[in-house]
Amino acid sequence: MQVSPEFKLIVELYRQLNCPTLKGERFAGSLMCLEETEVLLKSLWECKKFDIEIDVDNEAYDTDSEEVFPKEILNKNIIITVSLPQTENGKFYESLHQWVATAEQLNRGSLTPNTYLIKENLLVGEANESAELNSVIAICKLTQKLGEIAHYHDEKIISGPFRLVFVVPSKEDKSFYPVVLETKLSTKMLEYQPDVSIIENIIEEQANNRLHALERIATFRIALAEIIKKSSNDKETFTHLVCHWNEVLDNFQKSWESYINGFSFQKLKAEIAEKQTSFSQKMTDVIAGLSTKLFSLPVAIAGVAILEKQDSIIANWFYVAGSFLTTILMLSAIKIQETNLNNIKSGCDLAFSEYHKEENKEFSGIKQELKVVVDSLNDTTSELKKKLKLYRWLSWIPFWAAMIYIGLKSQIHFGCVIHYLFNALK
Repeated sequence: MQVSPEFKLIVELYRQLNCPTLKGERFAGSLMCLEETEVLLKSLWECKKFDIEIDVDNEAYDTDSEEVFPKEILNKNIIITVSLPQTENGKFYESLHQWVATAEQLNRGSLTPNTYLIKENLLVGEANESAELNSVIAICKLTQKLGEIAHYHDEKIISGPFRLVFVVPSKEDKSFYPVVLETKLSTKMLEYQPDVSIIENIIEEQANNRLHALERIATFRIALAEIIKKSSNDKETFTHLVCHWNEVLDNFQKSWESYINGFSFQKLKAEIAEKQTSFSQKMTDVIAGLSTKLFSLPVAIAGVAILEKQDSIIANWFYVAGSFLTTILMLSAIKIQETNLNNIKSGCDLAFSEYHKEENKEFSGIKQELKVVVDSLNDTTSELKKKLKLYRWLSWIPFWAAMIYIGLKSQIHFGCVIHYLFNALK
């Protein structure tokens, strides 16, 4: 708020004259000129922004005639007449209500500079501002911020209130339609002080390219449009909006929470799908690692054919030892993979447990999605455990093949010995 030092002096003079009645653009009064008053008058006389006439000892001095400031006025009764230019240099209003009703600059979100309200004895910009003045300041700030988030201004209107246009989607179809807001102030608004902090945050987020900034501003425009459309009079839409500003904020908050919940739902689904893929891959790798080792089992069994050609007892027992070692190594590898599978399953349970938190309970879809994923991973774990159990049995094949072979060979040799002894006894 702009208040010039000279205007502060003219208001101080008006107050020293006990706030006389303003007649048109003039006010007048008499007082005893003390030193303080003389200094004040001299400063106003020299700035030449106001028409001042001083009558002392029946002799008149005025600034229009470019006379020098009267010297002998100290401690004398003087009559002072001031003509206000009613320009940017300063303007007096009968009351705050008159100011709101007549100051066109307020309708565009700007406070008039150098403004004094007679009824309230209030210089706009002073520390002791009234509740109604604070309402005017808040509404002007609201007008500015709405102008920043509007899609465009009606350029046909070059004076008077803004005509702000918001383009919002239709609920019936996918089309868009304009909602017009004329920012005309009225005295009905003076009971309200709209909070514009949310709009300021939205504008800042958009300027910094924050995540969801465009979605937030679009959601807020829709909340605005919903309240504006409820106004019964097109000329009072701004009054209706200010009076129901808290409803705008509530609608926006609910709409934004619904949007964020929907976004969070999709994000959670993506996270769950990603973790499902990761754990499935880890579980598959457990079996893939064993599959290559199992290819060595047929090779170990095929060694029987070589032993049959060698027909060496020592080679046979070396084969038995080698087969037993192969079985032990395979069983050890399977045991390690079983441990890995259990660890992966524990990590899987721990990872998905976070989606059972309280804040996610409102997402029934997440519960269903999570159940499908967890059931699928449980089925995969069961299948893999069955395969590991099968691999454990298969690991014994080389050893039992060697033992059967040795047993068969031993049976043949034992039969020969029995036949030999039978013949010898004869």
